[in-house]
Amino acid sequence: MESQGRAQEVNAERYMREHRIRDLFENLTAALVYERPEDPKLFIKEHLEELKKARDHGCSPPSLLDESNIHSLFDMMDLNKTGFIKLEQYHAGMQSMGVEEYNETPIGSEIDKITLETFTREAKESLKKAMGTYA
Repeated sequence: MESQGRAQEVNAERYMREHRIRDLFENLTAALVYERPEDPKLFIKEHLEELKKARDHGCSPPSLLDESNIHSLFDMMDLNKTGFIKLEQYHAGMQSMGVEEYNETPIGSEIDKITLETFTREAKESLKKAMGTYA
């Protein structure tokens, strides 16, 4: 009986992982806390519709961070205004945005100089993947 229960648990975990259920709920929760809508149920419905629309039309999914947020983060890391950040800062920036999967060796990493353009491109792509819980 115990092995049957364990098998069901393993199947449930696989299902949750394959369909990114936890990611979906984490993204919904983050959006709710950030937006604090008057009607949370309507907000969830509309958010799910936006995700479906993004999936169906190949658009970017809704995200809490836009390009101006990404630029601001880069500017905070580029204190001397050199136009570059170090690879270590790039990793810290991705982590501070909550991105877990990203390109760990972007263009410029070999010389330890990541440009705003590279940081922005990589951040947008990684956020798109992270927020694309419909995939």
